[in-house]
Amino acid sequence: MKKNMTKVDELREVLKTKKENEGAQKNQEHDKHIKHDKEVEELTSKLNVAEEQSKDWHNKLIRLMAEFENYKKRVVREKHEQVKFANEKLVVELVPILDDLGRVFDHSHEDVDIDKILDGVDMVRNSLRKTLKSTASTVMRWKPACCSICVRN
Repeated sequence: MKKNMTKVDELREVLKTKKENEGAQKNQEHDKHIKHDKEVEELTSKLNVAEEQSKDWHNKLIRLMAEFENYKKRVVREKHEQVKFANEKLVVELVPILDDLGRVFDHSHEDVDIDKILDGVDMVRNSLRKTLKSTASTVMRWKPACCSICVRN
């Protein structure tokens, strides 16, 4: 302090310095609060954006799950329809063969010549093989010894 100052002047000077320091300290605290408020505001904004993105992704996921469920149902329905139509086609193609077999059976009562009956059965068998080859993915082989149809891969 200066030598010419009185005690009161010194106290006034100390008080003035103290008030300036307190003001500077308040300004620093105020600046810290403003900086903190800005950081909070930025983080809140980022959080809001992230929440919106999360909601969008959640909605997309829900829609995708629904689309997938619809896809699975459609695939099952189409598979059933495919089997149904494939079976219908096979039945339609088997009807004439069944008619041929009926004719062989009818003629077997009139004609006792076993060779003619076996020729008729053989023609029906060949017709059945041809139909099954055109509609089935496996080759069928008829074993006359056991009178059964066996699947051969």
